[in-house]
Amino acid sequence: MLHADSIFMLKISAKMIYNNKKIKEEFMAEKASTEKLSDDKTKLIITQKTTILGTDKEGNTTYKLNFFIDDKQVKSKNGMETYAIEVINKDGNLIRYEMFGELPDGIVVEYYENKEIMMEKQYVNGVKNGPYKLYYPSGALWKEGRFANDQLIRLKTYAENGELLSDKIFAEIVSIRTGNVEVFYKNGREIARWTHSPDGTIKKYGETIDGIVQYYVGKTLKEEHIYDQGILTTIKKYDKKGRVISEKTFLKEEGLEK
Repeated sequence: MLHADSIFMLKISAKMIYNNKKIKEEFMAEKASTEKLSDDKTKLIITQKTTILGTDKEGNTTYKLNFFIDDKQVKSKNGMETYAIEVINKDGNLIRYEMFGELPDGIVVEYYENKEIMMEKQYVNGVKNGPYKLYYPSGALWKEGRFANDQLIRLKTYAENGELLSDKIFAEIVSIRTGNVEVFYKNGREIARWTHSPDGTIKKYGETIDGIVQYYVGKTLKEEHIYDQGILTTIKKYDKKGRVISEKTFLKEEGLEK
């Protein structure tokens, strides 16, 4: 049985970023990493076991996620078991996620019946933060992404032979600059603040910028900057009708660190 996370990922729709011909060729040539999150021996490994609680008449399926360390169920300080509830609708969209109890920081791993790793995700401060990986039953990497405070930021999908099929960005961030101070907002919440100095240096406070940053003049979108973990990889400029008039793309290795 595929975990609810995998069903959720399959149904999400978002922008797919395609670059110029040269970048497209390198994009298609990219191969999936064979490194597993659980190989990091410095991180606590937590095993996740998922059970289906039922499906209602609207087609919403409820899953219970139980967590174990060394075959012992994780419990909160008050002795109550720690678990999460996910509800997936008939279209495969996550409509509810709620954690009950305390989950320690670490890598959460779930397995297929053949003992191959099915899914890995990192929890920090009780929420999904950091890398996420989903595997084929053969052990090959299927999907690779990142979460920030339970929000999916980016997701790459691979064929079983390791070929990159798609690279999707889900986080849209709005930037507002007043004088030398630039403030970034996501879902109406301030996530970062940068102070630009005359010599070109930037003092950064808050979260690492990761996703699509939109720049407006009034209500008109003028530019989009695409960041990959703080690295500027693409700049798009728009005309007054919302059409792209120029696009500059950098490989991540050549990107502009901002």
